[in-house]
Amino acid sequence: YIPLLSNLDFLIFINIDYKSSLDNRISRGRESFDPFVENVLDIEHHIIVEYKTKADIIVDVNYKIQVTHV
Repeated sequence: YIPLLSNLDFLIFINIDYKSSLDNRISRGRESFDPFVENVLDIEHHIIVEYKTKADIIVDVNYKIQVTHV
């Protein structure tokens, strides 16, 4: 939700899908599999992905950097 802030030099979007996010959380021992959490991550992903078009820099899951507006 950072793009809602003003006076930032760069907007960076970390492009990861909700399933990868959930897998990362489980691998770190943060939580066990829970269908409710998976559903929340999916909804959150759909909201956050809209900010991708406003990003100056996009970092993908393999740490590849794409500069868009800088």
